[in-house]
Amino acid sequence: MTTMPPPIPKGGGRRRVSVSAESMDAKKNIAHKSPVFEKDGAVQDRIRAMLKKNMLFAHLDEKQVQIIVDALEPADVPIGTEIIKQGDMGDYFYLMDSGICEIFKDGELVQTCTEAMSFGELALMYNSPRAATVTAKEAVKLYKLDRTTFKVILTDTTIKKRELYSSFLENVSILAHLKENERLAVADALSSVTFSEGEKIINEGDAGNSFYILEEGQLECFKGGESVGNLEPGAYFGEVALLTDRPRQATVVAKGNVKCLSLERKTFKRVMGPLEDILQRNMSAYSGGGGQANKRGSIAV
Repeated sequence: MTTMPPPIPKGGGRRRVSVSAESMDAKKNIAHKSPVFEKDGAVQDRIRAMLKKNMLFAHLDEKQVQIIVDALEPADVPIGTEIIKQGDMGDYFYLMDSGICEIFKDGELVQTCTEAMSFGELALMYNSPRAATVTAKEAVKLYKLDRTTFKVILTDTTIKKRELYSSFLENVSILAHLKENERLAVADALSSVTFSEGEKIINEGDAGNSFYILEEGQLECFKGGESVGNLEPGAYFGEVALLTDRPRQATVVAKGNVKCLSLERKTFKRVMGPLEDILQRNMSAYSGGGGQANKRGSIAV
């Protein structure tokens, strides 16, 4: 296991770089041989379990997962080490095994990373400078993945997903308050689900495990068996059960064929954390106003 040395100060000005995704030649992709760092079966199983929890890797097939498992290089990071420095170019993607890291943007703490969480992907995917500084708050064990292997395995499918959702998410009112990197994190975590005419997406009184954003179609909301309004694309619902652990406060039914984007409970708080105050205020407003649905906003569910 390697130990990460303190960062070496860089002299001179930084070179200007493009913020667009650098192209990856198909022949080079095929020719690239990912590194292999030997690991016993128990370690491989632990890494697979962490990858399964990580939204960036959820869409990979078994062959791709094995390449990532093999190519991840273990590293011990002493307390206080600056793993990533805002403004530098990126060479590695990082996956946390144990310990705590803190992420600072323009000197302000924006996120804390613990087991199975990851960081460093944006600079690799978009050939852009590091967007934040990451420091080890305590001694950390992590795995790092080299730039080329990351891009060959992950970038193409992840960028396609982000491009698919980005323009839509920009027009979702609740997400307008997010910074670009926060909105990208939401895009990475979303799963697409479809429903047919008359199908119940959530049912009043049930426990809730998912948050939804309506992408296509129309939904009707019912409280106590009475219709309280319709939801149109861009509306969100299902946050109450995740924010409060209360049961679902309404029933939401598909009117025709419907397509939604969904966030599971385990990732909701992490990616929607910056919006929790706004969601709480909206939830109180809808609850206090008789539970009427705002077709472009939310209904307390």
